[in-house]
Amino acid sequence: MARALVLADEEPYVPLARLLEQSFDLVLCLGDLGHHDLAALERTGLPKLGVHGNHDDGDEFVGLGIEDVHLRAVDVAGMTIGGFSGPSPAGAGSLRP
Repeated sequence: MARALVLADEEPYVPLARLLEQSFDLVLCLGDLGHHDLAALERTGLPKLGVHGNHDDGDEFVGLGIEDVHLRAVDVAGMTIGGFSGPSPAGAGSLRP
């Protein structure tokens, strides 16, 4: 079974760089974390998948190698992972395309 490092909503209590020293097969970013919270992911070769949260602006994954999986599925580490982002922070309850 694959081991995933799952990140969402709040910066981890343990520094992300230290968490990445552990044995994981992939990283899942589930929204509401800023680019600065995720910056340590730039240096890992692990597969990184993510969706944006309702408080995100949309630029959180830029330059970090995180693949946005909103409204699609990908196969990684022997699993199929699908994504569904939160509503746009701009209001109206619409979903990002």
